[in-house]
Amino acid sequence: MEALREWRGWLEDLAERFTDLTPPGNTPATSTDHWYWERACTRLVTAVADRTQAKSG
Repeated sequence: MEALREWRGWLEDLAERFTDLTPPGNTPATSTDHWYWERACTRLVTAVADRTQAKSG
């Protein structure tokens, strides 16, 4: 049961991170191409590496 709670917490954390990293709705698509992708990838990869302690592929 504890493992399921931990997993759910991790999924909720990721969902919140995705929401926080989504470009504002009024931002033109051309201006979001690189900056938002790079920012989101950097933060998500860092969070996953921290969470897994980089032990899995």
